[in-house]
Amino acid sequence: MTLSHARRVHVVSDGEVDPDGTLVLVQHVKEGSKPPRERTWHMRELGGGRFAVSLSDAIGPVEADVAGNRLHLRFRGKGGLGIEQWIYRQPGGDTALNRMVVRKFGLPVASLRETIRQVP
Repeated sequence: MTLSHARRVHVVSDGEVDPDGTLVLVQHVKEGSKPPRERTWHMRELGGGRFAVSLSDAIGPVEADVAGNRLHLRFRGKGGLGIEQWIYRQPGGDTALNRMVVRKFGLPVASLRETIRQVP
């Protein structure tokens, strides 16, 4: 049973690395007919494939680890949503595949599949 239909999501990201090594990524998000919004990530490598991450959309901490070409993120969103995301960097380094699942009460309620492209 499908309770909702697919929506187009378009995200434009701008990032820079602070002097302390923290990546600050500002994303401009347009989702379907909703008003545009902005979200901000702060990511700092801790070593051993672990990262300290904060996200303006997250409620509480973001768990993040890297293994090979895969970044795995887990966090809580507004409304009690559990969000899990896998980003796979592709050969050549300018493209990544993003897979996300959103859960409520442990049940999947939304998913996202997207291709992330670096624009020179």
